[in-house]
Amino acid sequence: MNSVERYYQKKKKRKKRARVLFFSLLFILLMITLAILSMTVFFNAETIIVEGNSHYSAEEILERGGLKIGQNLFRLDKFKAIEQMQELPYVKSVTIRRRLPNRLTVEIVENQPVVWVATEGGAALLNEDYRVLEFLEIPAEELPAQSSEEQSSEEQNTEGVPAPALLEGIPQLTQIEPTELLIGETAKFGEEDYTGFLKRLYEAFLRNTDLEWPQVKEIQFFARYDVKLLYGQAIIIDFGTLDQADTKLELAAYLLKDNGSSQPATLDVSNTERVYYRPRK
Repeated sequence: MNSVERYYQKKKKRKKRARVLFFSLLFILLMITLAILSMTVFFNAETIIVEGNSHYSAEEILERGGLKIGQNLFRLDKFKAIEQMQELPYVKSVTIRRRLPNRLTVEIVENQPVVWVATEGGAALLNEDYRVLEFLEIPAEELPAQSSEEQSSEEQNTEGVPAPALLEGIPQLTQIEPTELLIGETAKFGEEDYTGFLKRLYEAFLRNTDLEWPQVKEIQFFARYDVKLLYGQAIIIDFGTLDQADTKLELAAYLLKDNGSSQPATLDVSNTERVYYRPRK
């Protein structure tokens, strides 16, 4: 290859590099332009759908999350909106999905009241993590009487007072008194840490197909090693500790199938190696 050929070959390479550089810059400029347009003109929310909500209106949820029609789908802070929505007591989790070009979907999973505790003016509804969902104003005479701690389980009157309709299917948590109940916050029970206790019991019931949580009328939590349930109107289930909760529920269900649930009795499943069915008068 002579010098003239080398000259033209180098010139051709320079032109090729110049074209590549030109189109690269043009592509970058185009992407920047599209990004700016998408943040200003395109992809603005024209429709916002809220699903899974029953305690709050769509307007309340969107207002709390700072979401509104006309908002750009890419400029909204999803994590901040979710955090703000979850400040609503009954909102457990939130999923926000962008549906291009102009739709936003907000999926709500709500907390469910798992237990209630007596308050000065009525009752407080708590979820399985002890989060205070709501205060209900109920006259004291309409609330079921709390079992006396001095009475043994065999001496307690399991008939009690029927729970008002607002508390139907929600067991009362007794023997431990909250020291602080604030709406939307986790209930405090003094220095003792009960984290996870209620959740373990509730989830064990959800896994069990023979016993139903709405049939639990009262949870007597005397101590970590002394847990009792009033099941239906006549059955007391003595758990002892919550260790092996699934096995203990299976044993309790087995005893109920063999002996029935209409007659007053105590099911002692505190020791999974030896369980008892004790009729009560």
